Amino acid sequence: MNRIYSGIAATATRMPRYLVFSACLAMIFVLGLIDFYTGYEISFSIFYLIPVILASWRINMPAAALISVLSAASWYWADFTTGHNYSHPAIAVWNALMRLMVFLLVAFIINKLNNLFEKEKELSRTDALTGSFNRKYLYEVLAREIETSKRRKSPLALSYIDIDNFKTVNDTLGHRAGDRILVELVETVKKNIRTIDSVARVGGGTNS
Repeated sequence: MNRIYSGIAATATRMPRYLVFSACLAMIFVLGLIDFYTGYEISFSIFYLIPVILASWRINMPAAALISVLSAASWYWADFTTGHNYSHPAIAVWNALMRLMVFLLVAFIINKLNNLFEKEKELSRTDALTGSFNRKYLYEVLAREIETSKRRKSPLALSYIDIDNFKTVNDTLGHRAGDRILVELVETVKKNIRTIDSVARVGGGTNS
């Protein structure tokens, strides 16, 4: 089951969000039909978590909440129309609400995990001092851009800026002054490039 979820999630990350939402709706519809034709004795409850997880991970929490409501409603409809008799009609409603709570709880947890994942990913590729990309992420971007340039047979531009005598600044004025120079340099470069361009700090020692 973990492999199924991982494969679906990997595919979803490459899809536009509206297509992911449409796929979630389609899965709910199909699961509802399967529930209806197989009857209430066979449960497919775990499969309803697939669209819930996809929506919370790939889209956002409001979309995941809507998918959770629709999943619980589909489950309730299949349970009701297949003639599942309870000792009291309120039991079916209670069960549907409990299923909804489980869906919403899973959606909330997945959404929080995704937010933490995105923050960690952002931190892992960002230079803490200047806020620009770090060397590791620069190499990843360069690898992609080189492949794109080869495939499209288009030119690729790369500029390298070196600050002369930067070690002297650190030695005479202190590292705080050197840090301010780096920050102001990055801010100046960002103001004068296109939004599709990237800025990265390659160095990280006293000579950078």
